Amino acid sequence: MHKTLTLVIPSYNMEAYLPRCIDSLGIDALKKVVLPDAGTLGDKLEVLVVNDGSTDKTSEIAHAFESRYSQIVRVIDKQNGHYGSCVNRGLAEATGTFIKILDADDTFETRAFHAYMHFLTEICGDGDDGEIDLVLTDFQKINFDGTPSEERFSFQYSADDAFTVDSLSHWDTCLMPAITYRTDRLRRMNYVQTEGVLYSDVEWSVTPLCVVRQVRYLPVRLYLYSMGREGQSMDAAVYHAHLADVVAVKKDLVAQIAGRNEYARDSNKILVRDVVLKSLQSLYLLFFLNYGTAEANRFLREFDGETKALDSNMYARLRALTLPGKKGFPYIRFWQDHRWADWLVRCIVHCYSPLAKILGKCLVRK
Repeated sequence: MHKTLTLVIPSYNMEAYLPRCIDSLGIDALKKVVLPDAGTLGDKLEVLVVNDGSTDKTSEIAHAFESRYSQIVRVIDKQNGHYGSCVNRGLAEATGTFIKILDADDTFETRAFHAYMHFLTEICGDGDDGEIDLVLTDFQKINFDGTPSEERFSFQYSADDAFTVDSLSHWDTCLMPAITYRTDRLRRMNYVQTEGVLYSDVEWSVTPLCVVRQVRYLPVRLYLYSMGREGQSMDAAVYHAHLADVVAVKKDLVAQIAGRNEYARDSNKILVRDVVLKSLQSLYLLFFLNYGTAEANRFLREFDGETKALDSNMYARLRALTLPGKKGFPYIRFWQDHRWADWLVRCIVHCYSPLAKILGKCLVRK
């Protein structure tokens, strides 16, 4: 039977969390939901556990689930290549009409997942020729002790009808938990995620927007995003230790968008380039506010030069950005034009005030 959804679970040393992750799908209950074609809702699900060269019992646990749910769960054992390589392998082997990522240390809200599976089955049928390329669902951050945080991400879109990317206001690059794509659209655009680095999930929430034709929104809290695990990629210490990865992913994102000619419509191009600009701005602010070392500044200077070479239009938009205010200080432009000014720009961004704006405007090279 044709699969409606391929769920890709990238897994590296996740023996403590993978059982909880797969159990949250409620597969046994899905197998009891009979569909009009005499199949079950469970038959519509494909789960690819991509074991990224784990050195613990991740593979053993995954294969136990594969034996239990042989028509649904499949394990892909591969050499370690980091997150992007897991996504790329999952996309290459997916048979579902739609594809979604679930990190092995996260879970789904089980009842919401079953409603979501019903929704996907109803809107997509069994073919790849539908117009719905993106499905959005809500998600919530969960503390590592299992208690929900106050950060629930919900959308204000219509749940009744399809809409285009024109409606995707306030799109963020950290929306991986909300996203489901039509598999065929990703393949047609030759989507490839950066391998060998952390934080490449940023690309997942931006680059495919180039080809999205229509969007549907299901207002359920589906994805429960765990926070606070020691060693998690978003842990401050881990993030600091992998600044080179952060910069590499942003550079690849610029390159992907700069070299792309295929867009579903002009509004897609406008949205994607605006989102990339916001993502780049966040990188500069991150460095100015949090990292003042010579190594960090070197990373940013190299990235700045590569961005200029890759996409002159995007570079010009970066130079035009200012701190808030009617005549805000163009802090990125000032930093670019004055190589001695690292400390000054950091100080101005930290202590932004009307006086700092006036000082900054006077120092900007005309």
